[in-house]
Amino acid sequence: MYRTLTILSIFFLLLSCKEDEGSQDENPNSVAVGDKIYTIEDGFDQEGARGQYLANSFKISVTDFEGKPQYAQISFELSDEGGRVTEVYDSEPGEEDWIVFRWKLGCQDETQTLTIKDNVCNISKDGCVDVTIFEITINTSEPTAGWVEACYEFDFGYSSIEKIFTHEDELFVYTYSDLFVTDDITTNSWNEINTSTQLDEYNDVWHFENGEMIFNSGSSLYLSENNGRNWSNIYVPSYGDGQITILANGKYLYISEYSQSVYESPDKGNTWNVLISDLASLTGESYTGVLAITSSANIGYVITKNHYIIEINLSSNNVHTFSSDAWNGYANVDEAYAMVEGNHLILVTNDYSNYEASVLNLNTDSQTSSFGLASSGTLIKDSGKIYLLPEYNQDHYYEYDGGNFEFKPLDLEESGSYYYGRLTIFNGKPVYYSSSSNKFYYYND
Repeated sequence: MYRTLTILSIFFLLLSCKEDEGSQDENPNSVAVGDKIYTIEDGFDQEGARGQYLANSFKISVTDFEGKPQYAQISFELSDEGGRVTEVYDSEPGEEDWIVFRWKLGCQDETQTLTIKDNVCNISKDGCVDVTIFEITINTSEPTAGWVEACYEFDFGYSSIEKIFTHEDELFVYTYSDLFVTDDITTNSWNEINTSTQLDEYNDVWHFENGEMIFNSGSSLYLSENNGRNWSNIYVPSYGDGQITILANGKYLYISEYSQSVYESPDKGNTWNVLISDLASLTGESYTGVLAITSSANIGYVITKNHYIIEINLSSNNVHTFSSDAWNGYANVDEAYAMVEGNHLILVTNDYSNYEASVLNLNTDSQTSSFGLASSGTLIKDSGKIYLLPEYNQDHYYEYDGGNFEFKPLDLEESGSYYYGRLTIFNGKPVYYSSSSNKFYYYND
Protein backbone atom coordinates (compact mmCIF):
# COMPACT_ATOMS: atom_id res chain seq x y z
CA MET A 1 0.00 0.00 0.00
CA TYR A 2 1.26 3.47 -0.84
CA ARG A 3 2.13 5.90 1.91
CA THR A 4 0.31 9.18 1.37
CA LEU A 5 1.22 12.70 2.36
CA THR A 6 -0.97 15.74 1.85
CA ILE A 7 1.57 18.34 0.84
CA LEU A 8 -0.51 21.14 -0.56
CA SER A 9 -4.07 22.41 -0.20
CA ILE A 10 -5.17 24.96 -2.75
CA PHE A 11 -8.33 26.97 -2.45
CA PHE A 12 -9.61 28.18 -5.75
CA LEU A 13 -12.37 30.75 -6.15
CA LEU A 14 -13.63 30.34 -9.67
CA LEU A 15 -15.10 33.68 -10.64
CA SER A 16 -15.59 34.03 -14.39
CA CYS A 17 -17.51 31.94 -16.87
CA LYS A 18 -16.28 29.74 -19.68
CA GLU A 19 -18.10 28.04 -22.47
CA ASP A 20 -19.33 24.49 -22.08
CA GLU A 21 -16.52 22.15 -23.17
CA GLY A 22 -18.95 19.30 -23.88
CA SER A 23 -20.55 16.59 -21.86
CA GLN A 24 -18.80 14.08 -19.63
CA ASP A 25 -19.37 11.32 -22.20
CA GLU A 26 -17.30 13.22 -24.79
CA ASN A 27 -14.19 13.35 -22.58
CA PRO A 28 -12.82 10.20 -20.91
CA ASN A 29 -10.87 12.42 -18.48
CA SER A 30 -14.07 13.86 -16.96
CA VAL A 31 -15.90 12.69 -13.87
CA ALA A 32 -19.14 13.89 -12.27
CA VAL A 33 -19.33 14.07 -8.46
CA GLY A 34 -22.44 15.57 -6.91
CA ASP A 35 -23.39 18.65 -8.89
CA LYS A 36 -19.89 19.21 -10.35
CA ILE A 37 -18.01 17.97 -13.40
CA TYR A 38 -14.22 17.70 -13.07
CA THR A 39 -12.22 17.56 -16.30
CA ILE A 40 -8.49 17.12 -16.84
CA GLU A 41 -8.04 19.47 -19.77
CA ASP A 42 -4.30 18.89 -20.21
CA GLY A 43 -1.36 16.97 -18.73
CA PHE A 44 -3.01 13.58 -18.16
CA ASP A 45 -0.87 11.32 -20.35
CA GLN A 46 2.78 11.98 -19.36
CA GLU A 47 5.99 10.14 -18.57
CA GLY A 48 8.71 11.44 -16.28
CA ALA A 49 11.94 10.87 -14.36
CA ARG A 50 12.34 10.51 -10.61
CA GLY A 51 13.34 13.70 -8.79
CA GLN A 52 12.28 15.96 -11.67
CA TYR A 53 9.20 17.87 -12.78
CA LEU A 54 6.94 16.43 -15.44
CA ALA A 55 7.30 18.38 -18.66
CA ASN A 56 3.73 19.75 -18.80
CA SER A 57 1.37 21.34 -16.31
CA PHE A 58 -1.88 19.67 -15.30
CA LYS A 59 -4.99 21.72 -16.04
CA ILE A 60 -8.33 20.87 -14.42
CA SER A 61 -11.65 22.64 -14.92
CA VAL A 62 -14.56 22.37 -12.46
CA THR A 63 -18.05 23.29 -13.69
CA ASP A 64 -21.69 22.56 -13.06
CA PHE A 65 -23.75 20.64 -15.62
CA GLU A 66 -24.40 23.87 -17.51
CA GLY A 67 -20.67 24.59 -17.89
CA LYS A 68 -20.47 27.35 -15.28
CA PRO A 69 -17.29 27.46 -13.12
CA GLN A 70 -17.70 26.16 -9.56
CA TYR A 71 -15.88 26.50 -6.27
CA ALA A 72 -13.33 23.75 -5.59
CA GLN A 73 -11.26 22.96 -2.51
CA ILE A 74 -8.58 20.70 -3.96
CA SER A 75 -5.96 18.69 -2.06
CA PHE A 76 -3.22 16.37 -3.32
CA GLU A 77 -1.74 13.16 -1.93
CA LEU A 78 1.49 11.64 -3.25
CA SER A 79 2.54 8.01 -2.94
CA ASP A 80 6.22 9.07 -2.93
CA GLU A 81 6.53 11.65 -0.17
CA GLY A 82 9.65 13.12 -1.79
CA GLY A 83 7.48 14.55 -4.57
CA ARG A 84 5.81 17.93 -4.71
CA VAL A 85 2.84 19.70 -6.29
CA THR A 86 3.36 23.36 -7.20
CA GLU A 87 0.60 25.76 -8.19
CA VAL A 88 1.04 27.68 -11.46
CA TYR A 89 -0.29 31.23 -11.29
CA ASP A 90 0.30 32.40 -14.87
CA SER A 91 -2.78 31.27 -16.79
CA GLU A 92 -3.32 31.21 -20.53
CA PRO A 93 -6.23 33.13 -22.09
CA GLY A 94 -9.44 31.21 -21.50
CA GLU A 95 -7.92 29.20 -18.62
CA GLU A 96 -8.30 31.78 -15.85
CA ASP A 97 -10.75 29.57 -13.93
CA TRP A 98 -8.81 26.34 -14.26
CA ILE A 99 -6.75 24.64 -11.57
CA VAL A 100 -3.21 24.56 -12.96
CA PHE A 101 -0.31 22.81 -11.22
CA ARG A 102 2.94 20.95 -11.85
CA TRP A 103 3.96 17.60 -10.38
CA LYS A 104 7.53 16.99 -9.32
CA LEU A 105 8.06 13.26 -9.00
CA GLY A 106 9.62 11.80 -5.88
CA CYS A 107 13.01 10.15 -6.09
CA GLN A 108 12.28 6.71 -4.58
CA ASP A 109 9.34 4.81 -6.10
CA GLU A 110 9.43 3.57 -9.69
CA THR A 111 5.61 3.70 -9.83
CA GLN A 112 4.08 6.86 -8.35
CA THR A 113 0.48 7.95 -7.87
CA LEU A 114 -1.03 11.40 -7.47
CA THR A 115 -4.45 11.41 -5.81
CA ILE A 116 -6.59 14.51 -6.37
CA LYS A 117 -9.43 15.16 -3.89
CA ASP A 118 -12.16 17.74 -3.40
CA ASN A 119 -14.25 18.52 -0.34
CA VAL A 120 -17.73 17.92 -1.77
CA CYS A 121 -21.03 18.83 -0.12
CA ASN A 122 -24.62 17.61 -0.63
CA ILE A 123 -23.66 13.98 -1.31
CA SER A 124 -23.51 12.59 2.24
CA LYS A 125 -25.69 12.79 5.32
CA ASP A 126 -22.48 13.56 7.24
CA GLY A 127 -22.15 16.88 5.42
CA CYS A 128 -19.16 17.84 3.28
CA VAL A 129 -16.67 15.00 2.78
CA ASP A 130 -13.35 14.53 0.97
CA VAL A 131 -13.86 12.60 -2.24
CA THR A 132 -11.20 11.16 -4.55
CA ILE A 133 -11.71 12.76 -7.96
CA PHE A 134 -8.71 11.42 -9.92
CA GLU A 135 -5.84 9.00 -9.35
CA ILE A 136 -2.98 9.48 -11.81
CA THR A 137 -0.30 6.76 -11.87
CA ILE A 138 3.05 7.12 -13.66
CA ASN A 139 5.83 4.59 -14.23
CA THR A 140 8.98 6.66 -13.73
CA SER A 141 12.46 6.42 -15.22
CA GLU A 142 15.97 7.37 -14.11
CA PRO A 143 16.70 11.15 -14.02
CA THR A 144 17.20 12.76 -17.42
CA ALA A 145 19.15 15.89 -18.36
CA GLY A 146 18.37 18.83 -16.10
CA TRP A 147 18.08 19.66 -12.41
CA VAL A 148 17.38 16.81 -10.00
CA GLU A 149 16.44 17.07 -6.34
CA ALA A 150 18.79 14.93 -4.26
CA CYS A 151 16.94 11.97 -2.80
CA TYR A 152 16.14 11.48 0.88
CA GLU A 153 16.43 13.93 3.76
CA PHE A 154 19.49 14.46 5.95
CA ASP A 155 19.58 16.28 9.27
CA PHE A 156 22.61 18.55 9.51
CA GLY A 157 21.63 19.59 13.04
CA TYR A 158 20.64 23.00 14.32
CA SER A 159 23.42 24.93 12.56
CA SER A 160 22.73 26.33 9.12
CA ILE A 161 24.85 25.30 6.14
CA GLU A 162 27.44 28.03 5.68
CA LYS A 163 29.53 26.68 2.80
CA ILE A 164 29.75 23.74 0.43
CA PHE A 165 32.95 22.87 -1.41
CA THR A 166 34.65 19.98 -3.19
CA HIS A 167 38.01 18.28 -2.81
CA GLU A 168 39.34 15.14 -4.51
CA ASP A 169 36.00 13.72 -5.69
CA GLU A 170 34.23 14.43 -2.40
CA LEU A 171 31.62 17.07 -1.56
CA PHE A 172 31.86 18.83 1.82
CA VAL A 173 29.33 20.77 3.90
CA TYR A 174 30.41 23.05 6.72
CA THR A 175 27.87 24.25 9.32
CA TYR A 176 30.12 26.40 11.57
CA SER A 177 30.27 23.53 14.06
CA ASP A 178 30.41 20.32 12.02
CA LEU A 179 31.97 19.05 8.81
CA PHE A 180 30.12 16.53 6.60
CA VAL A 181 31.21 14.71 3.45
CA THR A 182 29.68 12.60 0.67
CA ASP A 183 30.97 11.11 -2.56
CA ASP A 184 27.48 10.70 -4.08
CA ILE A 185 25.10 13.66 -4.01
CA THR A 186 22.37 11.60 -5.72
CA THR A 187 21.78 9.63 -2.50
CA ASN A 188 22.17 12.68 -0.20
CA SER A 189 23.92 10.39 2.30
CA TRP A 190 26.47 12.26 4.44
CA ASN A 191 29.11 11.29 7.00
CA GLU A 192 30.15 13.59 9.84
CA ILE A 193 33.95 13.60 9.84
CA ASN A 194 35.11 16.38 12.17
CA THR A 195 33.55 18.32 15.05
CA SER A 196 36.67 20.03 16.41
CA THR A 197 36.01 23.50 17.84
CA GLN A 198 39.15 24.73 16.10
CA LEU A 199 37.04 25.04 12.93
CA ASP A 200 34.16 26.98 14.50
CA GLU A 201 35.02 30.37 13.02
CA TYR A 202 36.85 29.58 9.82
CA ASN A 203 37.10 32.22 7.14
CA ASP A 204 37.98 30.07 4.18
CA VAL A 205 39.13 26.67 3.01
CA TRP A 206 41.92 26.13 0.50
CA HIS A 207 42.49 22.85 -1.31
CA PHE A 208 45.51 22.04 -3.39
CA GLU A 209 46.36 19.68 -6.22
CA ASN A 210 48.73 17.67 -4.02
CA GLY A 211 45.69 16.53 -2.00
CA GLU A 212 46.23 18.74 1.04
CA MET A 213 43.47 20.94 2.45
CA ILE A 214 43.90 23.98 4.74
CA PHE A 215 41.31 25.78 6.86
CA ASN A 216 41.87 29.44 7.69
CA SER A 217 40.25 30.41 11.00
CA GLY A 218 41.43 34.01 10.76
CA SER A 219 44.28 33.78 13.25
CA SER A 220 45.36 30.16 12.69
CA LEU A 221 45.78 27.66 9.87
CA TYR A 222 44.91 23.95 10.07
CA LEU A 223 46.20 21.27 7.70
CA SER A 224 44.51 18.03 6.66
CA GLU A 225 46.28 15.45 4.51
CA ASN A 226 43.37 12.98 4.45
CA ASN A 227 40.36 14.96 3.20
CA GLY A 228 39.34 16.51 6.50
CA ARG A 229 39.44 13.37 8.65
CA ASN A 230 42.27 14.74 10.81
CA TRP A 231 43.68 18.23 11.35
CA SER A 232 46.92 19.67 12.68
CA ASN A 233 47.84 23.26 13.47
CA ILE A 234 50.27 25.09 11.18
CA TYR A 235 52.58 27.58 12.84
CA VAL A 236 51.96 31.06 11.39
CA PRO A 237 55.21 33.01 10.84
CA SER A 238 53.64 36.49 10.74
CA TYR A 239 50.78 38.23 12.55
CA GLY A 240 47.60 39.00 10.63
CA ASP A 241 45.18 37.27 8.29
CA GLY A 242 47.41 35.27 5.96
CA GLN A 243 47.28 33.25 2.77
CA ILE A 244 49.21 30.19 1.75
CA THR A 245 49.98 28.30 -1.44
CA ILE A 246 51.70 24.96 -2.05
CA LEU A 247 54.20 24.43 -4.86
CA ALA A 248 54.45 21.22 -6.86
CA ASN A 249 57.66 20.34 -4.98
CA GLY A 250 55.76 20.42 -1.66
CA LYS A 251 57.11 23.73 -0.36
CA TYR A 252 54.69 26.20 1.25
CA LEU A 253 54.72 29.95 0.54
CA TYR A 254 53.00 32.31 2.99
CA ILE A 255 52.05 36.01 3.08
CA SER A 256 50.04 38.07 5.59
CA GLU A 257 48.19 41.36 5.39
CA TYR A 258 50.50 43.16 7.88
CA SER A 259 53.84 41.98 6.49
CA GLN A 260 55.79 42.79 3.34
CA SER A 261 57.69 39.51 3.60
CA VAL A 262 57.21 36.19 1.83
CA TYR A 263 57.94 33.07 3.87
CA GLU A 264 58.87 29.57 2.70
CA SER A 265 58.43 26.26 4.55
CA PRO A 266 60.02 22.98 3.40
CA ASP A 267 58.23 20.88 6.07
CA LYS A 268 54.47 21.61 5.91
CA GLY A 269 54.60 24.70 8.10
CA ASN A 270 56.67 23.37 11.01
CA THR A 271 59.51 25.80 10.25
CA TRP A 272 59.68 28.89 8.06
CA ASN A 273 62.43 30.78 6.23
CA VAL A 274 62.21 34.37 4.99
CA LEU A 275 62.23 34.05 1.20
CA ILE A 276 61.69 37.77 0.45
CA SER A 277 62.23 40.15 3.36
CA ASP A 278 60.70 43.25 1.78
CA LEU A 279 58.43 43.20 -1.29
CA ALA A 280 58.85 46.97 -1.62
CA SER A 281 62.52 46.42 -2.44
CA LEU A 282 61.37 44.65 -5.61
CA THR A 283 58.66 47.14 -6.62
CA GLY A 284 60.67 50.27 -5.81
CA GLU A 285 57.87 51.75 -3.69
CA SER A 286 57.85 52.65 -0.01
CA TYR A 287 55.11 50.13 0.81
CA THR A 288 53.65 47.17 -1.08
CA GLY A 289 50.40 45.80 0.34
CA VAL A 290 49.56 42.22 -0.55
CA LEU A 291 46.25 40.97 -1.95
CA ALA A 292 46.72 37.29 -2.68
CA ILE A 293 49.18 34.49 -3.38
CA THR A 294 48.88 31.56 -5.75
CA SER A 295 51.14 29.16 -7.64
CA SER A 296 51.54 27.05 -10.75
CA ALA A 297 53.98 24.13 -10.74
CA ASN A 298 57.02 25.43 -8.77
CA ILE A 299 56.39 29.14 -9.38
CA GLY A 300 54.66 31.35 -6.81
CA TYR A 301 52.79 34.58 -7.60
CA VAL A 302 52.17 37.40 -5.11
CA ILE A 303 49.54 39.94 -6.19
CA THR A 304 49.81 43.40 -4.62
CA LYS A 305 47.34 46.22 -4.11
CA ASN A 306 49.46 48.65 -6.13
CA HIS A 307 49.27 46.53 -9.29
CA TYR A 308 52.36 44.38 -9.25
CA ILE A 309 52.57 40.62 -9.64
CA ILE A 310 55.78 39.25 -8.17
CA GLU A 311 56.76 35.95 -9.75
CA ILE A 312 58.80 33.81 -7.35
CA ASN A 313 60.88 31.24 -9.21
CA LEU A 314 63.31 28.68 -7.83
CA SER A 315 66.34 30.82 -8.58
CA SER A 316 65.03 34.35 -9.22
CA ASN A 317 62.14 36.78 -8.77
CA ASN A 318 60.44 38.55 -11.66
CA VAL A 319 58.25 41.63 -11.19
CA HIS A 320 55.26 42.15 -13.53
CA THR A 321 54.03 45.75 -13.60
CA PHE A 322 50.41 46.38 -14.62
CA SER A 323 48.45 49.57 -15.22
CA SER A 324 46.49 51.09 -12.33
CA ASP A 325 43.15 49.93 -13.76
CA ALA A 326 44.21 46.31 -14.33
CA TRP A 327 42.40 45.20 -11.17
CA ASN A 328 40.61 46.51 -8.12
CA GLY A 329 43.31 48.09 -5.96
CA TYR A 330 41.09 49.88 -3.46
CA ALA A 331 42.60 50.17 -0.01
CA ASN A 332 39.63 48.46 1.63
CA VAL A 333 39.78 45.25 -0.43
CA ASP A 334 39.28 42.56 2.20
CA GLU A 335 39.34 39.42 0.04
CA ALA A 336 41.16 38.33 -3.09
CA TYR A 337 41.43 34.98 -4.85
CA ALA A 338 43.87 34.08 -7.61
CA MET A 339 44.66 31.13 -9.88
CA VAL A 340 47.04 30.63 -12.79
CA GLU A 341 46.35 28.77 -16.02
CA GLY A 342 48.96 28.88 -18.77
CA ASN A 343 50.16 32.45 -19.21
CA HIS A 344 47.06 33.95 -17.56
CA LEU A 345 46.48 34.87 -13.92
CA ILE A 346 42.81 35.02 -12.89
CA LEU A 347 42.06 37.41 -10.01
CA VAL A 348 38.84 38.10 -8.07
CA THR A 349 38.81 41.04 -5.65
CA ASN A 350 36.10 41.86 -3.10
CA ASP A 351 35.70 44.96 -1.00
CA TYR A 352 32.67 46.41 0.75
CA SER A 353 31.04 47.74 -2.41
CA ASN A 354 33.17 46.75 -5.43
CA TYR A 355 33.48 43.20 -6.75
CA GLU A 356 35.58 42.49 -9.81
CA ALA A 357 37.07 39.65 -11.86
CA SER A 358 40.18 40.22 -13.99
CA VAL A 359 42.18 38.03 -16.36
CA LEU A 360 45.83 39.15 -16.63
CA ASN A 361 48.33 38.17 -19.31
CA LEU A 362 51.70 37.40 -17.71
CA ASN A 363 53.52 37.47 -21.07
CA THR A 364 52.48 41.02 -21.95
CA ASP A 365 51.73 42.38 -18.44
CA SER A 366 48.32 43.54 -19.63
CA GLN A 367 44.68 42.92 -18.82
CA THR A 368 42.95 40.42 -21.10
CA SER A 369 39.44 40.92 -19.75
CA SER A 370 37.62 42.32 -16.73
CA PHE A 371 34.04 42.62 -15.50
CA GLY A 372 32.14 43.62 -12.37
CA LEU A 373 30.28 41.17 -10.14
CA ALA A 374 26.94 41.62 -8.39
CA SER A 375 28.39 40.26 -5.14
CA SER A 376 31.61 38.91 -3.70
CA GLY A 377 32.94 35.82 -5.44
CA THR A 378 35.50 33.07 -5.16
CA LEU A 379 37.52 30.86 -7.52
CA ILE A 380 37.54 27.07 -7.46
CA LYS A 381 39.02 24.36 -9.64
CA ASP A 382 37.07 21.18 -10.34
CA SER A 383 37.75 18.42 -12.88
CA GLY A 384 40.59 20.48 -14.36
CA LYS A 385 38.49 23.61 -14.98
CA ILE A 386 38.39 26.97 -13.17
CA TYR A 387 35.05 28.41 -12.04
CA LEU A 388 34.02 31.74 -10.52
CA LEU A 389 31.20 31.35 -8.00
CA PRO A 390 29.24 34.34 -6.65
CA GLU A 391 28.72 34.23 -2.90
CA TYR A 392 25.24 35.75 -3.19
CA ASN A 393 22.78 36.31 -6.07
CA GLN A 394 23.63 32.79 -7.18
CA ASP A 395 21.34 32.48 -10.19
CA HIS A 396 24.49 32.01 -12.28
CA TYR A 397 28.18 31.17 -12.23
CA TYR A 398 31.14 31.55 -14.62
CA GLU A 399 33.36 28.99 -16.34
CA TYR A 400 36.85 30.08 -17.37
CA ASP A 401 38.02 29.22 -20.88
CA GLY A 402 41.20 30.49 -22.52
CA GLY A 403 41.35 34.05 -21.22
CA ASN A 404 37.64 34.73 -20.75
CA PHE A 405 34.75 33.71 -18.50
CA GLU A 406 31.56 32.22 -19.90
CA PHE A 407 28.32 33.16 -18.11
CA LYS A 408 26.35 30.08 -16.98
CA PRO A 409 22.73 30.58 -15.80
CA LEU A 410 21.43 28.13 -13.20
CA ASP A 411 17.77 28.05 -14.32
CA LEU A 412 16.76 26.14 -11.19
CA GLU A 413 12.97 26.19 -10.89
CA GLU A 414 12.82 25.84 -7.11
CA SER A 415 15.57 28.13 -5.90
CA GLY A 416 13.21 30.08 -3.63
CA SER A 417 15.83 32.77 -3.13
CA TYR A 418 19.18 32.43 -4.87
CA TYR A 419 20.55 35.10 -2.53
CA TYR A 420 20.70 32.79 0.47
CA GLY A 421 21.69 29.58 -1.31
CA ARG A 422 25.03 27.82 -1.51
CA LEU A 423 26.64 26.83 -4.80
CA THR A 424 29.63 24.75 -5.89
CA ILE A 425 30.79 22.60 -8.80
CA PHE A 426 31.13 18.85 -8.17
CA ASN A 427 32.62 16.57 -10.84
CA GLY A 428 32.02 19.26 -13.45
CA LYS A 429 28.35 19.84 -12.57
CA PRO A 430 26.71 22.55 -10.44
CA VAL A 431 25.36 21.57 -7.02
CA TYR A 432 23.04 24.00 -5.27
CA TYR A 433 21.74 24.05 -1.70
CA SER A 434 18.55 26.09 -1.28
CA SER A 435 18.21 27.70 2.13
CA SER A 436 14.49 28.23 1.50
CA SER A 437 13.66 24.55 0.83
CA ASN A 438 16.62 23.08 2.80
CA LYS A 439 17.26 20.73 -0.12
CA PHE A 440 20.17 19.89 -2.41
CA TYR A 441 19.86 19.97 -6.19
CA TYR A 442 22.35 18.68 -8.74
CA TYR A 443 22.50 19.02 -12.50
CA ASN A 444 22.28 15.81 -14.48
CA ASP A 445 23.46 15.69 -18.09
